[in-house]
Amino acid sequence: MISSMICADACNNKAIVADTKPAEAAGKTLSKPKISVKNIATPKKGRAKLMINMDKLPSGNINEIKVYRSNSGKGKFKQIKILTGDTSSWINVKLKKKRSYFYKIKVFGTTSDGKKIYSPLSNKKKGERDNKR
Repeated sequence: MISSMICADACNNKAIVADTKPAEAAGKTLSKPKISVKNIATPKKGRAKLMINMDKLPSGNINEIKVYRSNSGKGKFKQIKILTGDTSSWINVKLKKKRSYFYKIKVFGTTSDGKKIYSPLSNKKKGERDNKR
């Protein structure tokens, strides 16, 4: 189903329906990406670090990868980083110890004719700081 949003035209106050998913309507979306999250060892007094690996990215011209994080499995995800270029992993630093974080990514790209396309959100993955320290 195509979702739409209605906005008011500033010139004549007529309602205009703008398609928010043009690539999906044309059947041109990127495949769903897959990620994994790995704990990175830190010194006792250091802040926790988690590495987010992009295990399976869609093929094609990828412009950016948006990384989203939540502090709970059922919580809202907030965009925390936009990665550009040829990226296969990213390290999230300055995290609190003994806490779980949940991550998702979404990939944005362009087609050969210049149209913007994007993937669905990846499945959420849990990252936990080692509780031994």
